[in-house]
Amino acid sequence: MTTALGVIDKGQGAKQLKTANRPRVLALDCEMAGYGPKGKKSVLIRLSIVARRGSPVMDCLVEPNVEVTDWRTPVTGISAQTYKDVQERNTHQLLTTRQTDAPTHEGLPTEVLCLDEAISRANALLDHAVIVGHDLGHDFKRLHRFNQSRALLRDTAFFPLLRSGVNKKGSGPPSLAGLVDAWFGTDYGFRTQGCAHNSVEDARAAMQLYRLVAKEWEAYAQTKWGPLPPFVLELRPKIRKTAHARPVKAGSCSVQAKRRKLRKREASSSLTCAQTQDNEANAEHLVKSNS
Repeated sequence: MTTALGVIDKGQGAKQLKTANRPRVLALDCEMAGYGPKGKKSVLIRLSIVARRGSPVMDCLVEPNVEVTDWRTPVTGISAQTYKDVQERNTHQLLTTRQTDAPTHEGLPTEVLCLDEAISRANALLDHAVIVGHDLGHDFKRLHRFNQSRALLRDTAFFPLLRSGVNKKGSGPPSLAGLVDAWFGTDYGFRTQGCAHNSVEDARAAMQLYRLVAKEWEAYAQTKWGPLPPFVLELRPKIRKTAHARPVKAGSCSVQAKRRKLRKREASSSLTCAQTQDNEANAEHLVKSNS
């Protein structure tokens, strides 16, 4: 029996579990403002969760429970005025059908939640899914997910196959924009230079990266942490085959697909080569230590 969210119940029989051959994944991204001296501490101001195909499951502004000293507007695209405008528009729409003079904020949600309600709603969704995102440590801290299972986490900043496809100096994790450019090319149109972040778009980009290497990632995760628990599995939707289906014409989409496939193969090859070198170095060190 499946729940309303499409999640398989823990008490299901083995026959149904065999058909539940993929994890239910949700991608998360948050925007934070600063509070305290010089705005160095962070507070949640926007929260976005998208499904496997990128449709928003939750997207809201979050009312800070502290006095914000730095809205970080160039990055977040949000300011104190944003809340006033959104709330004025919402109130006006409830009271009258006439348009208001309050400006619209393109790309921002119209729902504003208090901090506790936003956290509660988000965790109710995330508790039944494998979570995808980029460098999610700060996001989890804001959502009080201090004991997040690593087996149920797909962080694009740290998956070896994705990282090996990026030419990056330094030892830190690659940026989300760097990964998108490396794997999808600049034609993807991710984050126009000079524009603020959009947490829905960031979550979608992380999900696209996950889906690109999902097969390898799930195999890697199963080897490292074992099989996924039944409550995060979902039934794979059936693809209906039509009798008059036409073949897809070669075009820009197929070219991009070939480019991604080639990049994936190159990254996988370089990763295997690096692992082989590490194994040879370890073996040489072991021989020397024994002699």
